[in-house]
Amino acid sequence: MIKQLTISNFQSHKKTELSFDDGINVIIGQSDSGKSAIIRALNWVANNKPSGEAFRSKWGGDTKATLSTELHSDYQQTVIRSKEQTKNTYSISDPNGITSFASFGQNVPQEIKELLNFSSLNIASQFDSPFLLAMSGGEVASYLNNIVHLDKIDTSLTNINKTLKDEKTVYTRVKQELEATQIRYAGFDYLEKAEALLIEIEGLNNDGINRGNRLNNLQTAIVSIESCRLELKKYSGVIEAKKLLIEVEELEKERIDKTTRVEGLKVTLDYITQCQRELKKYSGVKDCQNDIYAIEKDIIHLDQRQENLEELKNTLGTLTDIQTDLDWKKMKLEEDKAKFEELMPLTCPLCGKGD
Repeated sequence: MIKQLTISNFQSHKKTELSFDDGINVIIGQSDSGKSAIIRALNWVANNKPSGEAFRSKWGGDTKATLSTELHSDYQQTVIRSKEQTKNTYSISDPNGITSFASFGQNVPQEIKELLNFSSLNIASQFDSPFLLAMSGGEVASYLNNIVHLDKIDTSLTNINKTLKDEKTVYTRVKQELEATQIRYAGFDYLEKAEALLIEIEGLNNDGINRGNRLNNLQTAIVSIESCRLELKKYSGVIEAKKLLIEVEELEKERIDKTTRVEGLKVTLDYITQCQRELKKYSGVKDCQNDIYAIEKDIIHLDQRQENLEELKNTLGTLTDIQTDLDWKKMKLEEDKAKFEELMPLTCPLCGKGD
């Protein structure tokens, strides 16, 4: 239901707001006061008519018409139609946000149509003829068809009949071509058997070719083997000599290995002899080692005595601090005693006794 219409810079309206109530709403006023402009603004929002720039005031700035609708009390939607110097837009505002539309030409965006459900059939001016009464029978039928969408049914039936006709034509043509093809190829029935025989012959031919290739390969291999056998006969003595050469090489390797081991043993023996000589030089080191052990024990003993001395020094310092504290407390006690005796009267204020 339309709840409010706001018009800005549309014909004679600079800024006009109209709120509609449930039921019938009547707009009254003097002639040329802008009543028809309100209807034109409503038609401009709902149907994008009139077009052009004639309804805009040069001095008024941008033209805008806002149409508010209400599905129920807590869900309102607003359609905004705006025309500026460089922009021509529709917008839908609802609790979910704002959706804008542009470049729609002379039409109305489908979302706007579905929201308002407000077409030119819903608007009539004072100079229009009575609705349907002044129309021809064809025009009335066209309106009624549009209302109940009979035009879609007619269009669908026309399309279905055309499709059926086209398909029947294609079916007849294909059937005739198939029959002609069957007649034309009836004389070639024997080709299936001939094709089977041809496939069998090709298989036998391929098998024969493969067997011939294998035979040629075997003959070539036999010739190569015979040639190798003759060559081996020529070099039979070389083979025996090669065996002897291998044995000689193994003996030479063994000789070299043993020679290397002997050289290594000689080096080790020389090193042992040198070590024995060095040991003889340092035969008195053992006695020095015993002296070193004794000195190390004395050092450890002195370190322990040093630690004990440090502990005694710490203890002495602590005792000195205690004695100093005792002397200070003793002096403080003497001072307090002197103050007490100075403040204490000769006669007791409680019992009246004196010294």
